[in-house]
Amino acid sequence: STTTVGNTEEYNFTANTVTGAAWSSGGSMGSALWSRAGGGTQTAAISAGGENPKTTNTELYDGSSWTEVNDLANARRNFAGFGTQTAAVAAGGFTPPGASTRNSVVEEWNGSSWSANPNALPANRIGADGIGTATAGLVVGGSIPAITATTLEFDGTSFSSGGSMNTARSESGMTAGLQTNGLIAGGYTPSTIAATENYDGTSWATRASMAQVRAAGSGLGSTSVSTAALAGGGYTGTAGTAATEEFNGGTTSLNYQNISSS
Repeated sequence: STTTVGNTEEYNFTANTVTGAAWSSGGSMGSALWSRAGGGTQTAAISAGGENPKTTNTELYDGSSWTEVNDLANARRNFAGFGTQTAAVAAGGFTPPGASTRNSVVEEWNGSSWSANPNALPANRIGADGIGTATAGLVVGGSIPAITATTLEFDGTSFSSGGSMNTARSESGMTAGLQTNGLIAGGYTPSTIAATENYDGTSWATRASMAQVRAAGSGLGSTSVSTAALAGGGYTGTAGTAATEEFNGGTTSLNYQNISSS
């Protein structure tokens, strides 16, 4: 009123509309199974094997519905899978006749059928994760005595520790994205959960949870992006499910109109 001031204020305006990340319902799988392995993208995915009981079932997803195609040669669950809808690999896992018979068998998918690869894994392995493509892939880890939140990053030569997840879990199966922008959903803690987390290359952050708690479902792996993920099938804690959920990472768009004189 009677004094001058030297204060400065800044005004910032945004014309963006932000849509939060969320899961939405997708087409149901043909069979209610869990402990499957998958690959591809949200609109072109593959899912194979599983339990209820152990099966050779293989299904393809086109973004709206699943279609059953030619089966695996070996029924299996808890195995490593990686690749795309037209070129994928299945390795190791549990196979009949025993409830916990481990194997090292490798099969390759060419877009229409599975065939045996004579080069088996060096050792029988279960519960491992698969990363990469059919011609440049990794089979990593396997079952461990206890559930863990530990993250390991591979630089092409060696593994090093990354940021720990907020929620320790095992047997998620539902992953998507890359080392610097990855997504994981569901799993056992030891009960089944719906929690979703996103990794930025350094740390994990909580994202929108799935509508259905589930573990050992089928995801997409590193051939996809974390903003367009897929969770198909799995075990709810009481039964297998055929339900599919699609994850969209949220968007930011302009929200304005042109104003003209009348």
